[in-house]
Formats: sequence, C-alpha cells, structure tokens
Amino acid sequence: PPPPPPPAPPPPPPPPPSHSGRRVHGHSSSGRRRALRLSSSYRQHNRHHNYRRRRHHHNHRRHRRHPRHRHSHQHRRLAVLGADSTTTAVIGVGRVVGGGAGGGSTPPDGRGLPPPPLRRQRQAPQSSEEVERPSMPLPTRSTADPAARNFSALDHLTIAEAAGHAGNTSRQLDSIPRDFHESWAAANVRVIRALRHSGPDNEIEEVRALKMLLVLPSILLRKQPAARGGQQGRLATARLLASRFDRWERGDFGSLVAEWSSDCAKESQQRHTRRSRPADPERDIKAAVALLSKGKFSDAAKLLESHGLADISDPVVLQQMLTKHPRRRTAMPPVIPGLDATDRLVVGISEMQESYRGLKTDKAQGASPWKYEYLIPLAPTVPFVGDAARQVLESHAWLASSFANGDLPPWFYFVFCAARCVPLRKCAAQVGVAEAARPIGISCALRRGLTKGVFLNKGLRGEIEEYLFPQQLGVLVSAGGTKLIFGVRELLENPHFCIAGSDIYNAFNEGDRAEMVARTLVSSPGLAPLARLFYATLAPKYPIFVTGKGGGLTPMGRDGETGVAQGSVEAGVAFAISIHPELKVLDAELRPYGGGARAGHDDVRAVGPPHIVFPAMQRFHDALFARLGLVVQPAKCECWIDEAHIDSLDTHRGLVTRSHLLDGVTPYYGVMCYGIPIGSEEYIKLALAGKCDEIACISTKLITSLSSSHKQQLWLLTLFSTARKFEYFARHCYPDHSREACTRFDAIIHAQATHALGVSLDDDQFATARLALPRRYRGAGLRRMVDIAPAAFCGAMVQAVPAFLDVWADATNPASGVTQRGMLELPQVERTVGRNSFVDMQQHGWRAYQLPSSGAGSLPPPLQGQAFRRCWLLLQQEAGIATGAGPNGDRPTSVLHLPPEEAWPTARRSAGRLCLNMQKDLTDDLEAHRYDVLKMQINARHRSDRAVHLFRSLDRNSSAWVAALPGGYGLCNTGEWVEITARFFGVQSPICAGLVARGARLFGHLIDAFGDNLVAATGAGVTGGHIAKLRHDPILALLAEFARSVGAFARTEVGDIFGSVLAANPAAYHLYYGGVGRRPGPKVDLYAEYDHKGGRAVPRLLELKTMAFCRTRYRDTDGNYPGRAVGRRADSLPVERMAELIKIDRDFFHTTPGQTGPMQARAQTFCTAGGPAFAALVIGAFGEWSDDLESFVGDLASMGARALQARMGAPSAAQARSTLL
Repeated sequence: PPPPPPPAPPPPPPPPPSHSGRRVHGHSSSGRRRALRLSSSYRQHNRHHNYRRRRHHHNHRRHRRHPRHRHSHQHRRLAVLGADSTTTAVIGVGRVVGGGAGGGSTPPDGRGLPPPPLRRQRQAPQSSEEVERPSMPLPTRSTADPAARNFSALDHLTIAEAAGHAGNTSRQLDSIPRDFHESWAAANVRVIRALRHSGPDNEIEEVRALKMLLVLPSILLRKQPAARGGQQGRLATARLLASRFDRWERGDFGSLVAEWSSDCAKESQQRHTRRSRPADPERDIKAAVALLSKGKFSDAAKLLESHGLADISDPVVLQQMLTKHPRRRTAMPPVIPGLDATDRLVVGISEMQESYRGLKTDKAQGASPWKYEYLIPLAPTVPFVGDAARQVLESHAWLASSFANGDLPPWFYFVFCAARCVPLRKCAAQVGVAEAARPIGISCALRRGLTKGVFLNKGLRGEIEEYLFPQQLGVLVSAGGTKLIFGVRELLENPHFCIAGSDIYNAFNEGDRAEMVARTLVSSPGLAPLARLFYATLAPKYPIFVTGKGGGLTPMGRDGETGVAQGSVEAGVAFAISIHPELKVLDAELRPYGGGARAGHDDVRAVGPPHIVFPAMQRFHDALFARLGLVVQPAKCECWIDEAHIDSLDTHRGLVTRSHLLDGVTPYYGVMCYGIPIGSEEYIKLALAGKCDEIACISTKLITSLSSSHKQQLWLLTLFSTARKFEYFARHCYPDHSREACTRFDAIIHAQATHALGVSLDDDQFATARLALPRRYRGAGLRRMVDIAPAAFCGAMVQAVPAFLDVWADATNPASGVTQRGMLELPQVERTVGRNSFVDMQQHGWRAYQLPSSGAGSLPPPLQGQAFRRCWLLLQQEAGIATGAGPNGDRPTSVLHLPPEEAWPTARRSAGRLCLNMQKDLTDDLEAHRYDVLKMQINARHRSDRAVHLFRSLDRNSSAWVAALPGGYGLCNTGEWVEITARFFGVQSPICAGLVARGARLFGHLIDAFGDNLVAATGAGVTGGHIAKLRHDPILALLAEFARSVGAFARTEVGDIFGSVLAANPAAYHLYYGGVGRRPGPKVDLYAEYDHKGGRAVPRLLELKTMAFCRTRYRDTDGNYPGRAVGRRADSLPVERMAELIKIDRDFFHTTPGQTGPMQARAQTFCTAGGPAFAALVIGAFGEWSDDLESFVGDLASMGARALQARMGAPSAAQARSTLL
C-alpha cells in the first residue's frame, strides 16, 4: 500500500507585534518618561545590543516561516531535543530527572500538571557584561490594551515596571482572606502553566508569563490607594478581591492591568505628598502589642529593644551602606566549564509544602510585592477542592527547580534577586553624634520560599554537612555552636596551646562570586549541582533599593556585586563552601601538633602551639585575600593563652590583639568564642557582668514602655523573651563562673516581673517559690537562672562531648567502619574521652572523662569533666537523691538517681523521631523535688490558713492566664490583670487593700484585704441580689459564644424547656403562676447541642455556678485533695436542681413520693449514659474548674478543631484543638 501522507505541518506562529511608531535607538515621549523612571542599574543596559537581538529574532522567525526552510528547521530542532533528552541521576540531591532545560518532568505519582513540551537549550551569553547586566526585553506595545484577554495585557510594561522597581509600587494586603485562598492558588497555577509551556522557543510568551509572575500580587492583592479600616474596610476589601478574582477567571486581564496602573499612579501621587513620619515610640508599642496578640514574642521583643532605623537620607548613613557593598573586582565569566555537566537540583512537592508552611508572618517586605503571607496559603493543611488549585505545590516545585538550575532567562534573575537594604542602628541615636548603622538585606519573599525548598532536600543537606564537617560547625550541624565551644575548650586543656580568632571584614558582602561558584563546582559530586543555583543568582549585579520618601523604593546607588546575595537562604552555605578549602588547610597544619581549626560561619578559631598557630593563620588570611578578596584585620583579631605561657604568645602573635576587659584599672585577658567568653576566670566573670548590664538596659526600656498600661504584654515578654536571654551563657560557661552573673540576672528578671504582675511577692516566700515553678506544679513558670544553669551545662556537655570522637562499629578495630563522625578525632581526646565510651554507659560512660587515669603517670581528668561531675553531685545533693527516690520516697527520678559516670538522658520521641534532652530530664527531676519541698512546707501550716486552701485548690486551669495571648478572650485590662495575679499568688488585692486602708464597708460589713467577702456579698443594692452575678453572667455569655463559634447550638437562660411542661397542664399552670399570663418556667443556665465526648450531637442542660472563698465551701477537712471544694459543689448541683423539679411535681402536679412527675420526666430525657440530667459547670474561687466544665470546653474544642482546621491552618485536628484550648 502507498505510504501514509506526512502529517500536516504546524501552523506558522503569529507574526511579532508591529513596532510602528516606536523608535528603537531612541525613545518616544512616553518611552522617554518611562526610561527616566528606571533605576541606574537598568539604564546601563546596552540598547544597541537589544536592537540587534530583536532584529536577529525577527529575521530568524521570518526565515523559519519560509516553506523551503521549514523542514530543515524541524530536523534541526529534533536533533537538539534528542541531544538534551537524556536522563541524569541526581546523586544525593533528588530524583532521576528528565533532560531539557525546562525541568518539566511529571512527578512519580502521576499527579499534577501535564508535562510541558521539551524546551530548547537557552543560548549561552557571549560576554561577562551579558551575564552581569543582562539585556532587558523591551515592551512590544507602546500603549496598554484594556481589552486584552491574555497576558499580552502586560506588553506595554517594561520589566522594571512589572517588578515595581520604577517608582510604581503599591501597598499590599497584610494577608489573604481565607475565602480567596483557593482562587489565589489557581491564579498561581495559571501563571506557572503559561511559563512551563513557553521557553526559548517562544520568547514572547515566556516574557509575558514572567512579567505576570512578578506583578501578580500587585494586580490581585494590593490595597486601594485610600483604603478604609474597620469592619467596613474589610467588607470593601472582600468585595474588591471578589471582583478582581472574577475578572481573572474570566480572562479580563486588560481591565485588571489598567486598574492596577491607575492605582499605582494614585499611590505615587499620594506618596510624593505624604509626609515622612518621625520615629514614634507609641507606634512601636502599638505594633508590638499587635505582635504579642499573635504569639510573636521574639518579633515584639526585637521591635521594642531595637534602636530603630537610621535615616538613609543622611549622607553619613548612606556612605556606610555603600561601603558595605563594594564594587566587583573580578568579572563573572560568561561560561563556567563543566557547569552544564553537573546533576540537576530537583525540588519535590513535600519540600515546597514544608517550605511554605514553615514561613513566618509579619516579616518585612523586600523589593517585591510578594510576602510570606501570600505563600503560606498555597500549602493548606486541608486540600483545595478545585483541580487547578490542587496543582499549586507541584507548580511551585517546578518553578523552584527551574529557578535553582538556572533555566529561566538571565534578566529574570537580575530582577528577581533585587533586595531592599534597611539601615539598622547599632546604638541609640545621640544628638550631635553621627549615626552608626549596619545593612540588613531583605530579598523577595517568593525567592526565599523557592530557595528554602531547595535546601530542605534531605539528601542535599546530608551532602552539605558531610563536606563541611568537622571544620565548619555553623551550617546544618545540630547543636553546632555548642560543639564548637566545648571542642575549643577541650583543645585548650593543654596549657601550652593558645587560641586565635579571625576578624574578616564585611565577610558576607566581600567574597569573589566567581570563585564561590568555581569552588562549589569542584567541592564534591553531591554539592556540584549547587553551582547552578549560585551561578544564576550571583552572576548578575542585581539592584539594591532603599525605602524612599513616602514608603516607595529608591535605588541605593550601588548594586549587589560581591559576596553572597543579601537576605538569601543560601548565603550561609555559599560562604561556608567558599572558605572551606583554606579552613581545611589550616586545620591540617594544626592537627599534627594536637590542635585544630573550627568555625561557626565566619567566626574562625584556631588552637595549637603559638609558633604553629600564628604563621598558619597568616597563610590562611593571605589565601582568603588572594582567592576570595576577603580582608582579615589583624588588629581586630584576638588571641589568648594561659598566663604561665604568655611569653610564647607575645613572641609570635605579631599584630594580633590580646583582648582584655578592665576591672577598674586591672586588665584580665580572654577571647570570645561564638559569643562565649573563654579565658581567665576574672575575664569570664567581667564578660558575663557586661552581658547583665545589657539585659538590665533592655529591661528598663521594656518597663518604661509597657508597665503603666500594658502589664499583660510586659509579663509575656518577661516570661518568653527577657527571662531566656542569659540561658545561652549559663549553658556554655562553667557554673562556678556564671553563678554570680546568674544571681544578678535573676534579680533583674524579678524586678521586671514585679512591674508586669502589678503586685509584689517579696513578702510571701510561698508565692515567690511558686513564681519559679512550672504551671503543672501550680506555678507561673518563671524559672530562676541560678536553678537552670547546672542542668543547662550538663545538657550541653551531653550534646558536645559524645560527638568529639568517631564511633566505630567495633571499638577495637578501626577497619570496622565509622558509624558516626566525630569533630575532634585526636589522640589526646581519645585518651581522655575513650573510644565508643557512650555506647555502653555502664561499662565506660563518663569514667575516663571524669575520673583520674590509673597507673603510673596518671593525669587529672579534663576541667570540663570535673565541672560536669561537680554539677551532677550538687544536683543530687540538692534533691537528696541517693537511691533513686524523691524526698518522700514516692517520686522516682528520670536521671538524677544515676551516678555521674553513667549520666545519660532518657530516650523519648518528639515529632516522630528519637530525642535526647538531658537538660529537660534534670529540670523535671529538680522541679518535682522543689514542688515536694514546697508542698511539705505548706502542709506544715495550719489547715485553716488561706494559703493552704489556695495551694490545694489550684489546678491547671487556674494558671491559664500565665500564657494567655492578649487578644480576644485572653485580653485583660490593667485592673483585671492585677486582680488575677493577686488572687493566683494569694496576696492582697490591690483594690481591696486600698479600701481596707480607708475603712470601707459593704452592706455594713468590713471588706477584707483579699476581697473574699466582697465577692460573696449579697444585698438589695446589687444586680441580681448578689455580686457573684457579676461573675456568673459574663462567663455564661462567653461559654455560649464559644459554643456557637465552633458550630454548636447554644441558648442561655432557657425557660421554655420546663415551661412547656407547665403550659401543657392548665391546672398546674394556673396554680404555678397564680392566674397571671404565661411566664417562663424554671430556667436553665445553658442549653447546648454539641458532640459530647466525640459522639453524635446530643442536647444537654448545663448549670453554671461560681464560688467565693468561704468556710462553708472550702473546709478545713478537705486535706490534700486538689479541687475538693469545686468537686463537692459540682456533685451537689444536679441533685439540687432535680430536687427543685421534684418539689414542683409534688406541689403543682400532686405526685406522690417515689412517683416520677412530668417535670422530673422532662429532665430525665437529657440524661447521658446514665449520668445526671444537669451538667455542673463550677468555677472555684481560685479559678479551678469542675470536671463537667473541663469536659464541656474540651468537647467544644474538638468540634472546633474539625470545623476550623483549614481556616486555622493547623497541621492536624489535634493541634487545632490544643490551640483552641
């Protein structure tokens, strides 16, 4: 048979848009205005190069359309595709990747977008200028097209305008309303799909898609130029977003772009007329309070503690910023040999999900409209409903892979890597003194999210750690700082050794980028793929912007040309890889002498004999300058050696400084290693005292700002921020050296806590002791640093010392293989620690490290081992532990019963993996002992003492105020707050104490200082006849509101449940009401229909009672039974209510004893599982809850967790439930 006819050729592509009326070499009037708005970085592009490039592209397309050349072009393209479609296995980085520069392979599970067509390899640049300042695609239209139905609506925009770098920035929404999350995800998928199906073969569509990616948040999620606040403003924003997303889904892109351009013009006009706001402490306090209401304690503390931003318009400040961003000294080569032969980086859906879910909100925005709040909704905990929205993570995973492998056009990296520079003051501003500032770089949020997904790959992280360990301990090493500090101190056990540190000037901003890429390429096969990412992001001299007048972006006047990318995720890894060859050489030179070199990022420390260390360090510095351009300042470097060998140090140190601190006029010497002082004992104590001075200044600032009107917020900052500022030093310094500083620090924190609580606890030893106990032991959780320090030091030792040596499969056979690498594999360390000592704690353990060696010439154990043993024995002595039991013999310990030679933490699982935490185990044992001691002291007092009743009655709900966020239900005003804290700690009420001093009376009775008889007072002049009504009604309304918020049905003060029974019997009705018109029957406090104990929804009758402290309720015979008074009241309440109904049956329905009347029968219909008809919701005088109340709130939280998990963004229903509770 005849051969089948050949397939019809594809239709020719549409001709390029006409450029009539637009001059190429010059600019029209509108084009000139746009060009004047561009930054200096964009104006330096070669327009002639752009013209030649466009003409070549036009001729090439016209040549392909000719029938005579179509067939040859098809064959040529197939040949190119065949050459690029080989598969490559990514070793240690990701999955097997299909070839082609597009990286568009379908995930293994088969879900997601269909694979895009294979993309042709992008043409390599011909010169360094094309790499460093790539040419920008010019607009293909001179005017906007409001009727455009695709991404051609952006054809009239320059790249700078689309990125918001041309003075056309807009204010963005702080977050996306939950109702628009799915629409936003679908919009992302649509843009990335357009990009995936474009490429070098369709440059116009590729440019359009990338423009849309840059401008997408501005088009859909910007604020109105004159947006209102409040409820009306939120409703207006919702209507506006609905209109925008509706037009997006209909493809009405022209009107969206036109509206965006109009709003940008209005915003620009307002920006020029807007006055610059001076620094306002009240504004910072308001912002910090808002952050605290979200639980962002660290961010709020940084905002209040910082010295603010320097004025970038000050020439002195601007010059400091320019100095920190030097010019590029070595041009980036247009082609890196061997780069294309490396394996490709692959980012999976799970990495992108983890990346976006781990982002933090309320972070500063970079030089881009993208925010973290726009990325977090793309990784929902409950899957989207629509098919398009479900593909968003797969789409972003493809985008991350393309970005990391350099598949996107060079001009896109130039724009996408742009950063915003923020000048942060180093100290408080002083009149007449020039400001000192340091630059903080903030990059695009989307860029950070994509790059973070790259580095979440476990295989890649393992390759990075394998290459950098053990010399570099600051990158991806668990407890790397702890291991660095203890490792350096271990080497300094030799008194003849010195320590020397390097001070690399402007380390992260000065390195040679071409050398960074080259070193990454040859580092290891597993790390070589990172060279693709580093080359793509470090090659361009990307622009840097600062915040100008009115909040817009203004070019700083210097581009990002050297060092790592400002504000990028990969900065630390890139810097560590770049200096690692020299660091390994330095370590190799010191190793034969028993020393070594270790680093935490740019903090390099060398230990060894002085005559070896300083020449080796000088060679290290020279090599850094020769290869990377990094300058080390010898005058700012520091060194130290034991005073007995100071002559050897002075002979060889040259210009390196002996750092010291002055105690009056006496100098004491030492060095700082990763923030921890190492040196003489006096030097360490002076350094820690200086740290306490800094914390005291911070505490004073917080007290001044918040103590008058924001006590609850001050308490949260005290508990979760200030109280933890010294723990790092207590953890890494010998307890003998830090004890004095810890005592002073505790005094600072106690003074701040006193201002925060609003009451003084100094006169009550039991209240002071409870302040330091955790909530589970009826305390407030404000632990004392003196108590924490020994346990923290032992915990750090357990993390560091077992990691000193390699762990062999067979301790006697080096050839058996290494199961775990050590950081100090040295002969003297093996002698003191012992090989595989911590594999068998009973046989070896800490014995070699804590006890003197036996035999002739025995040596004392290392100082760190001695310190560990002293701490352990002191802790055992404090706890009175010798046989593994507590003071009363009834509380077993976790670890303190072990001898110090066998000390080892208890294995537990956390987040699905095995976790060892010695500090937690020790703290648990010690706090249990302190609680037992306090309980015995309380029990020794007379049982009628109010403090005894208080201590016995408290439960975990009594301390809910301790960590309550100051927003919604948890917000307290100052008056409420001080009364809550006074009642919890059992001190006098601040309000009642003042009334007592004036001899005030209520209903003829004196008011006591604690306010107990005030709460229990009754009288005709009080609402409802008793003051307890003022507690009862708000709590009842709050419970009903909470029930409705989670989807339950709830009504308060319900009378028709039993009133309907009376109405059904006219005789009883008239008898009960005396012939008066219908009234409600006996009322029920709360009627609710909710899922009881995880089952189906059931109707329940709930009665709420609040208790005051009085002898009839809180009896002296209650003993040591927590919640006895509340439990007794809860047991009697259902019986009382049922007795009332039985009495109505007898009086009005004339039932006989033992006969079930209509009212009793009605109540029994609400019985659940044989329980009482009424659930007793009782709240005690000290905030304790009854079991029914706790069960009721827990059931509502479970309902809310299932219903609101997606809205809350919780990873699981269990976490959502804990959040609601």
